[in-house]
Amino acid sequence: SDYTMMTANRMKLFAHYDKMRILEWLTLNGRQNVTEIVNGTGLEQLKVSQFLKKLRDDGFVTADKLGRFVFYNITDGVHKTCIQCIHKRYDSLTDKSCF
Repeated sequence: SDYTMMTANRMKLFAHYDKMRILEWLTLNGRQNVTEIVNGTGLEQLKVSQFLKKLRDDGFVTADKLGRFVFYNITDGVHKTCIQCIHKRYDSLTDKSCF
């Protein structure tokens, strides 16, 4: 069904380590520009910019321009809830290898 396909496509993002690092960084630190995300995650600037475009196109992050900077944040709603649920589940485990 369409729902199953859409869900599977959205969930693929959670299997991508670097995209999850960006989402985790934004979850912990809130609104950030590309330079702040690069410094916080240690990822290359080009990759961060490419991943942010994909995350924005998929509705996971919003982008707001302020002066010459673009600030990114986790989209409120289902995207933020999914990330928080994953984070909460991981934090609740005594043995993190069970995750």
